[in-house]
Amino acid sequence: MLTRLTVRIIQAATGFCLSCALGVAGAGDVYRWLDEQGRVHFGDRLPEGQMVTKLRLHPAPESQGAPEADRSQARERLLRYYDERRAEQREAAARTRQEQEAREVRCGEARRRLGHYEAAGRIFVTGEDGQRHFLSGEERDQLIARMRAEISRWCEG
Repeated sequence: MLTRLTVRIIQAATGFCLSCALGVAGAGDVYRWLDEQGRVHFGDRLPEGQMVTKLRLHPAPESQGAPEADRSQARERLLRYYDERRAEQREAAARTRQEQEAREVRCGEARRRLGHYEAAGRIFVTGEDGQRHFLSGEERDQLIARMRAEISRWCEG
């Protein structure tokens, strides 16, 4: 069973919605009246034998459409933000893949060179004058140590 207050609230809400709808639709006059049971009614026609109050309805301001436009713009901004974030993540993943591939290439090259240096009895370097310069045992050991450091840098890091 509805309480009197609940009925009044429902009636007021109904009246408000009706008045808004009629105001927006550009309808004519809107009237308010009480029936024999004390219930509030709204309508656009004059009821017979009832004491009525003519309501003054103002057209809805133009800006009422703005909240929907604002929500739409906010949604568009959010979608653009998410698209940009996804693009940034894809680019970061591509860079990471490229860096990993480059590391793998350098690792393989360093391992290959170390294998050659360890297998070679003598190692030489070509000077600016085009002459071969053979490395001493100590220079060879230093070159092998540098290659092991390169392997640590590119293969294990």
